[in-house]
Amino acid sequence: DGPLKVRGDAAYAYENTLEGTAFGYILGAAVAKGRIAEIDTAEAERAPAVLLVMTHRNAPSQPDFGPAVTPTVPEVFTRARPALN
Repeated sequence: DGPLKVRGDAAYAYENTLEGTAFGYILGAAVAKGRIAEIDTAEAERAPAVLLVMTHRNAPSQPDFGPAVTPTVPEVFTRARPALN
């Protein structure tokens, strides 16, 4: 698939979405060390096409989340990060 990629003709998975597909973006911490005093998701939840903003309050239980802080799930991938900023 190298020649297709070089010519710009390669098909990538994100370019072909099925109806009902949702995309996620995980917002990492903005500082190297610190404590999270508050997470205000109201603005992100009101953003166009955002389906879910997940935090510790509504996330399914699992042993380790790693460094991620706030995932968001919009209908359109390009709206994921702006909804969190």
